[in-house]
This record gives sequence, structure tokens and C-alpha cells, in this order.
Amino acid sequence: MNEFWVDPALRAQSEDPEPDSDYVMAGTSQASHGYDRRNNEGANFDPHEIFSDISDNEEEENDGWDELNSESEDEFVNRDNSKKRGRGRGGYREPELSPEVTKLLAEASLAYSNQDTDTAIQLIEEAITLDPSARRAYILLAAIYEDTGDWHKVLAAKITAVHLNKKNYDEWIECAQLSEDLGNPAQAVEFYGQALRVNPQKVDVQLKRVELLRQIGNYTRALKAALNIRQNLFYLIDDVSQKSNLIMDLAISLKSLGRAREAIEIYEDILAQNIRYDDIKRKRELEGEEEPESDSDLDSDDLSDGDDETNGRRRRRRPRRDKYEPEIPFLFNELNNLAELYYYEKDFSKVLTTVRDVARFLNGRKEETWWKEVKTDAEFDERRKKLAKFKLSPYANDDSKFELPIDIRYWLVLSRLELDKDPSEALNHVKILQTFPPLHYSDLYLSIGEALYTHGHYAPALELFEALEGYDEFRDVNLEIFIAKCLFQQKHFDDAERRYIEVIQVQPDNIEALVALAELYGASNRISEARDLIAKVNTLRSTEDQQVATTDQHAQPEVVIEGGEENRYSTPDFINRDPAGLRKPSKYRRLTHIERVQRERDAENLTEDRFRQLKRYDQGRFQGNPAAISEWLRNATGLIYSFKSYRRFFYSEKSKMFSSFEKKYNTGTIEERIEHLSNRITEQELDEDEDDDVSEQAIRDPAKFRNITFEDWFDIFMETALLKARYESPAAAFEVIEIARNATVFHLDPTRVIKINLVDLTCAYITKEFGSANDSMRLFMNSHQIYNDIYRLYGAIFCSGNAATEMFRDVKNQKFFLRQVKAVDSLVQKKDIAGASKIYDKSLVLTQESPVLLLLYGHIMLLGKSYVSCLIYLLRVYALKPKDTLLLLTMGLVHVHRALQRQTTNRHLQIVQGLSYLLEYYDERGKKGIHEQQEADYNMGRIFHLLGLNSFAVEYYNRVLAAPQHQLDPDYDLRSEAAYNLHLIYMISGNPRLARAILDKYLVI
Repeated sequence: MNEFWVDPALRAQSEDPEPDSDYVMAGTSQASHGYDRRNNEGANFDPHEIFSDISDNEEEENDGWDELNSESEDEFVNRDNSKKRGRGRGGYREPELSPEVTKLLAEASLAYSNQDTDTAIQLIEEAITLDPSARRAYILLAAIYEDTGDWHKVLAAKITAVHLNKKNYDEWIECAQLSEDLGNPAQAVEFYGQALRVNPQKVDVQLKRVELLRQIGNYTRALKAALNIRQNLFYLIDDVSQKSNLIMDLAISLKSLGRAREAIEIYEDILAQNIRYDDIKRKRELEGEEEPESDSDLDSDDLSDGDDETNGRRRRRRPRRDKYEPEIPFLFNELNNLAELYYYEKDFSKVLTTVRDVARFLNGRKEETWWKEVKTDAEFDERRKKLAKFKLSPYANDDSKFELPIDIRYWLVLSRLELDKDPSEALNHVKILQTFPPLHYSDLYLSIGEALYTHGHYAPALELFEALEGYDEFRDVNLEIFIAKCLFQQKHFDDAERRYIEVIQVQPDNIEALVALAELYGASNRISEARDLIAKVNTLRSTEDQQVATTDQHAQPEVVIEGGEENRYSTPDFINRDPAGLRKPSKYRRLTHIERVQRERDAENLTEDRFRQLKRYDQGRFQGNPAAISEWLRNATGLIYSFKSYRRFFYSEKSKMFSSFEKKYNTGTIEERIEHLSNRITEQELDEDEDDDVSEQAIRDPAKFRNITFEDWFDIFMETALLKARYESPAAAFEVIEIARNATVFHLDPTRVIKINLVDLTCAYITKEFGSANDSMRLFMNSHQIYNDIYRLYGAIFCSGNAATEMFRDVKNQKFFLRQVKAVDSLVQKKDIAGASKIYDKSLVLTQESPVLLLLYGHIMLLGKSYVSCLIYLLRVYALKPKDTLLLLTMGLVHVHRALQRQTTNRHLQIVQGLSYLLEYYDERGKKGIHEQQEADYNMGRIFHLLGLNSFAVEYYNRVLAAPQHQLDPDYDLRSEAAYNLHLIYMISGNPRLARAILDKYLVI
């Protein structure tokens, strides 16, 4: 066997040759790593394991090349000539070859020129045997293999050659590029690292290495390398796109390491730099200033005094630039990356506001801040032309100023789906997407279709999937399953079944398709077929588990697609559109009496077991243990489904109303879906014949269902709704409440009905669904008329937040409470009043007006800025409760805000009136305790601050700060709010030092 030797230092180190490997250990007398030319695979290896002249220390140093090796980094950072480059040795000098080796190489060259490659290779190997350090032999061998197209052997020869001259930068680069071309990026990373040892300032190579590190999943090293470039070499990058890509690599690495928030901060900082720079440029243009000169285009050969020309290399000095110039331009690519990071962090509101604001900035419309008042995304579609303010915009006729790339609309779609109940805003963007050809935007079509499906918008999702189906390159099993799922959710059972069967014909072991088809059979009451499919799925999963137990590698079967990765959605044309090939539904037999009894007994046992599991996890649930809460909810949801499936508890039309209760199972894990489907099949089989005596077995005791009392069942419903509201979604919580509300065993009990309504209200409050909360409160006010505590509860629920405020002052609520006020007036005055609410309790007698109701209505008018009308009702309360502090505070605010309106009659008199009420409030409130005194001080300071009387405001704010801390409850302490307002006053007054002192003392943690 002919071999060539790599390093004489390896001789006599191995006893056993490995003739089957690309690199072999040759023999005892002249053992070294060799190259077997008969093996056509290779060069995918770790060079540290192959060449002994890379020591262990050098290997560790190479691994540390994310921040440059220590020597090279010192070279880069040290700008003077005090440190010489290298170790005092000269460049590589190839040793003189013996005459015999020279002759062999000359003969090999001649044979190669005569195209006798076999002879040439044989002669070269003989030369290598005589002198393993003859670089010329490996270089010639690489050239020969390059002509023959044997690239693996080319790489092996080049690697050997470059290890004999490690300072040859170009050869390291060639090895790295060839490794990359041959599909070994990890090896390419190491070779790029060796090249950077020779010249660490080759930024292109540094960037390429970062990209490869990220591709192979080594995010820690990629992050270190990217940070080093950004900190030390960034100024050497001339190409803006390269800078942008480096920041993107940095962000991807941070995100992959669970540090997405840091990536967000990087992009936010770059955005702030760009906005500041834009402001400065505009200011310079207005003032006629010229931009400072920059030598960022300095030629790389220009040298500063501290330049180092060691080894013929010149280091470019850091160019001067405008100190305000941003790190990189913030363009739509950066906006796309930032939006993705916000979405990854589930900050969906931030996605919307950032995309809209930054798109406006990038399109040159930064000054049009009035768009923030528009709640929709009409700014980026034709709806903007209907807005009155848009018609006054200087950009009204320039559509290019309102463009938004489709990739960024994608994030608006996903965020709108997460935030909005109404999908119309998201669907507007989807319509725009549909104007783009699916052929070029297939990833967006597929991803948005999946998101629409997940959020229950099946019709638009189906449109996107069917648009992809029109292209053969995108038709695959996954797409077919998604289309079938959409059809199933829209009750097109026949079409969905046909597609599932077509998938199973191609992939008989596709568990997703089998489970989905079983769910379809279960929904269409084809119990026997559903049970058969579940049995098949369980068998397949059992077989898979056995395979996993016997092998470390297990791959889900896939359809192999011709055309590679670019056709990853493709599959052979498997779709059989001939309905004759479909299996006809079979007839089902009824369960026998014995089978039904056994099934009911099994259902009872399962119910009791789940109930025991609830008790088991109760303590952890009360302690807030996430795992306990998850398990409790899983078992409780199963119990509720069991209860819901018993049709005798519901009127016939009500039992079909809760379709959305199934969505959790249709989108859960395979295990959850199989378990739920099996239980549902059992319930349906038991419920097939309502006249069967076995149906009565479940409720042998009138106070129990399946051995659980109805009181316990009711508690399960209510607690599940509350937990789902807190930990899952509003829709899931309200669905549970609706099931309980429509169950005959619950809604016939008035006490339980009240509890259901209270839980409904609580869930709405927890989830901030103020529309639902408002409906629940109005229901209570109609059923419990003229109850002051109901009015107080209403004010407490809508006490804070923009959404709550909008609902509180809604015009419909104003009319509703006005009817309530008129109803009270009619009772007090004992006469009918037009527009009053109907009083259902005819025995109700009132002798005076309700101050709580009048004050509540006054607050609604105050937030609606109807100050005059508000005062009319507040004065009626003042006649009843002249010392009520909340009333006095409200009247003072109404007068002051009325005075600040543009169309006021006597501004100063109204301010004096307002302050008189506020001072009376201050005296009365301060008598009640230290917290009340602090509140009064803060409110007085705030009102003087509003009026611009800062000297008075400072006095009251200082009183707030002077309150004894040890006597204050932290939940009611207002010192931080007062300190912040006080620092604003000092800043505006030109005293930043005092403002800073206030911040440091009261607000810095």
C-alpha cells in the first residue's frame, strides 16, 4: 500500500494500522498519519487529532479564538511599537530537498504534464515516503487531485501542506473554503481560526467564522467572536451590509442562549442612535451648518504614527467620524429583526407600536405623531385615505411614504392575532399578502396560515393553504393535513376525511393523520372506526417506543423529495382525487347491555381517579406551584368534559353549543389528544341510547353524578374557570362558565346562578376583559336594583387603565346610568319619569336620592369631559354629603379642568372655586390618619403642579416626602410618585443637581 507521511515526529507512535480510514497509522518503523489514495472519502476530521504538531495548548488557544488568541489580541490593542509581532522567528523557509526527492518530484511533474496521473501520484508518494516534510509534494498532489475532481483528497493534501507552513494565510483560507464546500463547517471554523492567527485583522474572515459558528449551533463561541469584532474591529468593516449581518448574528446568538432581552437592547440602542442622528442632521440643515468631515473612507494603506509593518502587513488606523453617526443605519431589515425579538419575548403590544413608529421614521414621516391616536393599521393600507387628518398630510399624494414590507406585515398579523379578539385587522394584512404570488412567499403563506388556524380562524387559513396547494412544489403531507384540519373545523367532514385517507395511503404510519381522522370519526359519531384508529395509533406508538429503547437514533418517516432543501414542502404527486378509492363508512353495532355496564363502570372509575388527583394537587395549587396547577387543570378539564358529555344535564340545543371546548384537545400533544379522544368515545357510546337503563347508573344518587356530589362538581367548574382565566386564556375561562350556566342541575338553583355570575365577573376582571365585566355588572344592577354596594363594585372594577377608562366613560354606559338615576328619582318623587329604568320590585320605597349612584354618574361625566353636566349631579350629592372627601376632591377637579378649557367664561373664578373645594378636601382628609394625610398632600401638590404654581407644588410634595416611613404601608406610600414629580419641576426650573439628588434618594434602588 502506497502512503505519504505527514510528520516525522509521529514515527514509532503506533502499532496498529487502520487501512480503512482516510488517515491511517502506517507501521512501527515509520509510523505516522498517512493518506490512503484508494479511499475516496475524507478530509472531514479534526486537524488537532491528526497533526501532532498542534499541541494541546494550541488547541485550547484555537478554541478561544472567539476573542482572538491572546497574542494576536495584544497585537491589535497595542497601538505603539513597543510589542513586536511574533516570537522572534522569521518566515517559513522550506528545507532543501534531497536530490532523490527532487528527482522524484520532477518526474512526477513530467508525468502529470503528460496526463499520466497514476504514475505522478505513485512518484509523489515515493517522495513523501523519503521526506514527509516536502511541502512541494503535497502541493503537487493537491493539484493532481484537483484536476481529477477528487476534492476530498485535494483537501487532505492541502491540509498537510499548510501544516508544514502554518504562517501561510492563503492556504488556511483555501482549506477552510474547501471544507465548507464539502459540507464540513465545523472543520472550516478551525481553519479560519488558524488563518486568523496569521492575520487577525482580516475582518471578512472574522465575520465568516462567526456565521459558521452560528450555523453549527455553537452560539457561545459565535457570541464571543461577534462581541470581539464589534468592540475591536468594527471600524475596519466598510460594507454596511456586513455590519448589519454582524449585529444580526450577535442577536441570533443571544436569542439562542436565552438572552433575547440583550439582543433587543442592542437594536433599541442602534435605533436611538439613528433617531438622534436624524434630529441632529435636520437641525444642522435648518441652521445651515455643514456636516463634519469624516475620513471613514481612509485608504487602508495610509499609516498613522503607531502603525506596525511587521511581516509586511499594515494596520489601518481607526477612522475619525461624526461622533453622532450611528453604529449602523437602522433600516427595515433591522426593524424586522427587532419585531421578531419582541414577538419572541411575547411583547406583542411593543411589536405593534415599534413597527408603526419606526416605519413612519424610515419613510420620512417622523413628525406625523397623530397616527398614534389611530388604533388600527390603516396607515399602511387604503383605509388611510378616508381619514380627515390624512387629507391634510403633506404626504397624502405620495404612496411611497406609507409602504411597509410584507415581511414586517407578517409580525403585525401575528401580534394582532395574539392581542385582538376581532381578527379583522390581521385579516386586512392577510389580504395584502394574498396580492403577492405564493410561489415567492410560500413561507409567509404557510406560517400565517398556521397562526390563523391556531387562533380559530379556519376560513382565511384555508384560503392560504389552498393557494399553496396550487403549486406542485409546495404540496406535501403537512400541507394536506392542515387543509383537512381546516375543513374539519368548518364541518366539511367528507372533504376532510378524503384528504386524511389520501395522506394515510402515502404514509400509513403518519400518527398525526391517524389521530386527526379518529377525531373526525368521533365528531361524526362513527365510534367503531374511531376506536379502531386509536388502537392502531397505540400499536404504532408502542412499536416506536421499543425502537427508541433499542437504538439511540430514531427518525420519523418522511417522503423524500427530489430537488433538495429548496423543495422542502414538496412530495411526489400522491394525491388520489378519485373518490372510488375511498373507504366507505361501515355500519356500527350497538354495545350490549353488559358492555355498557362495564363502560359506565370504567367511566366512574376514571372520574373518581381524576377527582382524587384534584385533591392531591390542591395544596400545590394553593401555593402557586406551576406543575401542580397544570396537572390540576388537566384533570379538571377532563372531568368537565365528562360532565358535559352527559346530555341529560343539558337541553338538546345547549349540548351542542360548546364546540370551542374541543380546541384545546385538537391542538394539544398527541398523548393528550389520544387520551381525550378515547374518553370521548366511551362517553358517546354510553350516551347513544338515552332510554337504556344503564344511563341511570351514573346518577343512582340524586345528589351525585358518578359518585361525586353536585356541589363538588360546581366547585370544580368555578375553580377551573378562575384558574383558566389566570393561567390560560379568557376564552377558555368563559367557555367553562357557559357550560356551568347552561347545565340544568346548576341554573335551576338561584344561589348557584349568582355564584356563576360573580365568577364570570371575576374572570373578566382577571383577564382585563372589561367589555365582559361591564356586561356582568349591568346584569347585577338589573337583578339587584338600587344597591349601593353594586355601584361601589362597579367603580372599583373600572378604576385603572386606558381600557377600563374607555369602557367606564362609554356613551352606552352614560345612558344606562342616566336611566338608573331617573329610576331613583321616580321612586323618591313617586311619579313616572320618561327614560327611567323599569323597577321590578314594586315594593321598593326610597325617601332620598342615592349619593353613591349620583357620584358614580358624575365620575362618568367627568371622564367624558362634560364638566357642566357633571357639576349638576355633584351638587345634588353635596346637598346630601357636604363633608364627603371623595366628593370634595371630585368637585375641585371638575372646576379646575373646566377652567383649563379653551372656551371658559371666567377662568380665574373657576380656579378659585376649585381650590376652595380642594382645600376643604385637604382639611377633612387629613383628619383620618397618616396615609390619608399623605394622599391629601400629594393631591394638592399635583393640582398646583397642573396649574403651573410650582412653588406651592414643591411645598406639598416635600410634605409627602417628609412623612415618617416607618408608619407607612408600602402599598400606600406615595413618596416615589411625589419624588418623580418633584424632580421634573427641578429639571424644568434648571436645577439638574437637585433633581438628581431627589432621584438618588427616593427612586434609585
